[in-house]
Amino acid sequence: MKQIGVSVLVFAIACCGAGEALAQLPGRPALDFSQRGSASGNGEDSAFARSVTARYASGVTRAQLLADLRAQGFSCEASGASCTHVAMQEACADVRAVDIAQDGTISASHVLRCMGALADDE
Repeated sequence: MKQIGVSVLVFAIACCGAGEALAQLPGRPALDFSQRGSASGNGEDSAFARSVTARYASGVTRAQLLADLRAQGFSCEASGASCTHVAMQEACADVRAVDIAQDGTISASHVLRCMGALADDE
């Protein structure tokens, strides 16, 4: 019984911690994870890239941006200059990247990188 109680407590802490991080940007549009990346182009005009622009358009500090991206499963460099989210799909990596310049300018891309195989653009 003790193990169940501890497991529930750990789950509650993890759940609430992530929820708090996501809640720090209330009223902002969600990031678009709905589409698969494209194997052609640089991915800068993807639905994901446009959602990054909309979510972080103005009034977001670097610390808030990084916390929000990490809460959504992104891995960020120690410098905070770049964050990536990679989802493997068979021999392909669906890669979403957010770059943050020194002046605070944000750019994003969403591409499909395949190893030894061609990917169909969808």
